[in-house]
Amino acid sequence: MALETLGKLIHGDSSILESYIKVKNKWDELLLRFDWRDKNALEKLTKLVGDNQWSFELVAGERWLGQEIMVIVGICQFYSRDVGFDKDARKAKLIYNAFLSSYCSMEVKFHAEEIGKLYHLEDYLIDEDYETLFD
Repeated sequence: MALETLGKLIHGDSSILESYIKVKNKWDELLLRFDWRDKNALEKLTKLVGDNQWSFELVAGERWLGQEIMVIVGICQFYSRDVGFDKDARKAKLIYNAFLSSYCSMEVKFHAEEIGKLYHLEDYLIDEDYETLFD
């Protein structure tokens, strides 16, 4: 998990920060008008991640690195060390499930599974009652 990122950090490659910033900017662009309350949010996110894997790889500058950072930022952008996922747990879990059900590569799905385990996403509810967290 996160082998590309860790390798770059260990070897002092400061370009890793720039790659993360570019991928986060790409996520911000893609999610700018995303309707998280849409009853088809999972299907729309599944298409979104599948259609954009290649663009994340380009933005990050390397195929494997792009796949890794795409997942890490996609899920972890909703996490806070102080409160965990808190009110954004549904968003994180939707993106996690979108990766797993998408046409993304097996590597992307592997990263999603690993990040999901690391952040205990299986412990978070994601049903229609969870919508109340948006209110």
